[in-house]
Amino acid sequence: MASNDLRHAVTDGPTGTAGVVAPPAHDAAARLRAEHRMFWCTTQAGGCGGVLDLHVGKVRIPHFQHRRDASACALTTRDAGPSYAHLAYQRELAAWLAGQGYEATIEHRFDDAGRADLHVLVEGVAHTLEVQLTDIGAHTWKDRDARYRAQVDRVTWLHGPASRTTATTERVERDYALRIGRDADSGVRVGVDTIGDDGATVWAPLRECRITPAGVWTPHLETALRELAETRAEEARRRAAEEAERARRAAQEAARRADLEREQQEARARRAASQAQRAPATAAAHVVPSPGMRTTADWRRLHPDLPLWGPDHPGWAWLREYPVEHHEAGMYLAITVVRLYSRGGYSMLANPDLPAEVAQAMVEDMTAAGWLQEDTRGAREAMWVRGERAPVGF
Repeated sequence: MASNDLRHAVTDGPTGTAGVVAPPAHDAAARLRAEHRMFWCTTQAGGCGGVLDLHVGKVRIPHFQHRRDASACALTTRDAGPSYAHLAYQRELAAWLAGQGYEATIEHRFDDAGRADLHVLVEGVAHTLEVQLTDIGAHTWKDRDARYRAQVDRVTWLHGPASRTTATTERVERDYALRIGRDADSGVRVGVDTIGDDGATVWAPLRECRITPAGVWTPHLETALRELAETRAEEARRRAAEEAERARRAAQEAARRADLEREQQEARARRAASQAQRAPATAAAHVVPSPGMRTTADWRRLHPDLPLWGPDHPGWAWLREYPVEHHEAGMYLAITVVRLYSRGGYSMLANPDLPAEVAQAMVEDMTAAGWLQEDTRGAREAMWVRGERAPVGF
């Protein structure tokens, strides 16, 4: 087909909207030409408004052609099908509204918001119906929607199959989007999309739909919105149940930690009471901090080759009764006595990483276990000496 040949035309004048398509069959095209005789390239579809002739030859497929020079006509360089499809939807929607007793204005012009596809008053409520067959993107759609809503009470978008972004954007913002399409049997149909997937759109013939003051109603709209509400309610219940389960587990963990802490406190209290009865008071009193005493990090740096104490080491069960955060410092304190030194001052057993009362309690434990004993050989400073029952290995 030549570049200035067209498949589409209108039969009601240069600005008409009564679109027709040139039939591919020659006999059908001849009947169309005999029925209407005059055809135009309508400006409503972006054409030039010029007269068109329907050529029905014996060789070429029937087509429309401008009667005069059409070099300036935009439709000679692009497919006019979408524009004429848009016009067809406008006419059919106007007829649908007329069947309900409402007179619609096609291509209604606003002062500063452009043109509306159809403008209609429904019980005093101003409506704009917009047929969106192309995907104009979310930003442009939001801008147009806002401009229309500043002019009328209700704006209803009918998204075509290709306008997926615009339909999805409206569905996300307003819970649902209306789709428009054409069925070979039922003609124009309107669908409700609450999911964003064309396969889940629920369709109804246009003749079964109606216009209300609230907008376009379809037989499936209320059901779709109810199912959406039920789905969201179920999701909310599921999330609430998950949150409740997380809270229950957190409460159990908090209770477990509280029980453990209480048990540790009771154990420390029992140990302190027992040690007060059986351990020499002088041993605890001698363990006092002194300037430059070594920290756990110092011991770790000085003796990196020492094996770490573990709960399974025999004879060290007393260390398990202390909080976990004191285990490593207590290990180095004990190793000082049973491995590194055989004699020394009590002050060397202090550790800034251990509270003084904890270090004293550990010295009392080792004294009671026979790992060390007080050296009474007359030194100026209170001294200790390794006991006979100190463990040989770890």
